[in-house]
Amino acid sequence: MKRLVSFFKGLWLKAVTAPLFKFAEATFELLVPICMKVIIDEGIKNGDKPLIFKMAGVLALFALCGLGFALCAQYFSASVATTVSARLRSKLFRHIQYLSFADGDSIGKSTLIARLSADILKVQTAINLTLRLVLRSPFIVFGSMFMAFTVSPASFPIFLITIAVLFALIFAVMFITLPKFKNVQSSLDKLILRTKENSSAARVIRAFDRVEYEEDRYKSAQDELYERSVSSSAISAILNPSTFIIINAALLFIIVLGGDKVNTGTLSSGEVVALVNYMSSILVELVKTSNFIITLNKGIVSANRIADCFDVQSEEETLKLGKEISSGAHSIEFRNVSYKYPGASGFALEDISFKLNAGETLGIIGGTGSGKSTLAYLLPGYILPTEGEILIDGIPAEEFSAESRRRNTAFVSQSPAVFSGSMEENIRFGNSEATPESVELAMKTACADEFILAKEGGLSYEANFGGSNLSGGQRQRLNAARAFAREAGLLILDDASSALDNATDKKMRRLIKEHKKNVTKVIIAQRCGSVSEADKILVLDNGRSAGLGTHDELLLTCESYKKINELQYGKEA
Repeated sequence: MKRLVSFFKGLWLKAVTAPLFKFAEATFELLVPICMKVIIDEGIKNGDKPLIFKMAGVLALFALCGLGFALCAQYFSASVATTVSARLRSKLFRHIQYLSFADGDSIGKSTLIARLSADILKVQTAINLTLRLVLRSPFIVFGSMFMAFTVSPASFPIFLITIAVLFALIFAVMFITLPKFKNVQSSLDKLILRTKENSSAARVIRAFDRVEYEEDRYKSAQDELYERSVSSSAISAILNPSTFIIINAALLFIIVLGGDKVNTGTLSSGEVVALVNYMSSILVELVKTSNFIITLNKGIVSANRIADCFDVQSEEETLKLGKEISSGAHSIEFRNVSYKYPGASGFALEDISFKLNAGETLGIIGGTGSGKSTLAYLLPGYILPTEGEILIDGIPAEEFSAESRRRNTAFVSQSPAVFSGSMEENIRFGNSEATPESVELAMKTACADEFILAKEGGLSYEANFGGSNLSGGQRQRLNAARAFAREAGLLILDDASSALDNATDKKMRRLIKEHKKNVTKVIIAQRCGSVSEADKILVLDNGRSAGLGTHDELLLTCESYKKINELQYGKEA
């Protein structure tokens, strides 16, 4: 919760003013029973109508003033809460954007979505209620106790015992429910994960007729959330009825004690009514407080969960460290590079060495799980080598800022990402300043013009989220066009043609060679034909280098490459 203080910058005046307005409203509320006492003991008892009307006017004035102060407090508290939550959401979103790939995967997408939505909303509600009740509730409770003492000192022990018992109950419930609310949020994360998986993989689920299985998994996650929510809510639900029982018991004592004192003449009827009103005020305020405590518990849990995300180291500060890398193609050298994923028992890549001159093309081929994508992530610095070093133009890569390295890299992932929006917007995502001619050239180089121009509206055609209205091959070509529109010195195609037919794949490679002459290119593929024309081909086998050379050289010297080629094209090839 301490981290929230920085998000209140520029809002302290409103944050202080809101509870002060509530404090002023509470002051008028405490004066109402005294007015009622005067009306009963002096106005009604003596038949003094002018006094009754006068006090009624005072009560009406108190009501109007209280309403005005309450509205001001409501406005300021809501303004502060929504502004803080907006700032928190923006900063958290930015922080998430700069998490490393490994950290983002370890936290989980569903958890991050829950932090940005449900958790921040709970924090916003908690801030709002805190500003409205932080001064009002204690002031009403203890103020009522003090005013009751001034009316009848004999009733003071009843008020004191009642408040002590209620506060003990509130803090006991708060202590018990806090860890339970953490479990509820964990179950919510799991339910969001199930929802995300089912919505994104609906076609696969139906294709394998696993609808009932997924329904059972979803129901299991929902039942877990239900049981934990009921468990935490059941304890929290004790607060309101317990508060009513304790306060009503105290009211009973006051009425009995007051009735006796009225009969003996030591207490007036107006004073008894005032005592009852003060106890009723305490009842209302403690009911509010009990609900506030529940909301605050949820807010604290959510704030801690958000803080856990902020505790994960962001790359934002380290990205800019180092000198700027110039635009254009650069030579790249790997010297005994090895990489191990966090928590893994073995290396994903081990002792990899090669040198690629500026403007050359490196083909990477190997079986599934051989480390091809891992090597691709090492090139622009998405991940850092565990052992060995990477050199750019003979200079250690860590001397250059990661931000400039990535800015000079165009990456086509093997998992196409399509954003909701027009075809042109998706292509310009790679380069917002691309000219119409650049967009058209990128589209043609990726062989995407064939399907884009055939659609209604052409470049204005709207893609759905995830490209659900595009085929797999169309998504891959759109992703490639996005990368080609980027003016970068390093182009990485991570199995970017797996969904393309041989003719389209060959045409794209020809156009890349023609239009990206002065670009260092890394092509990762499953087919030998996709890398056969590369200047160098690196063959990976279980994370290790099995061969390095041209296509013809590897057919003679690398048994792994020869087998891959024979399996795909036959021995005659």
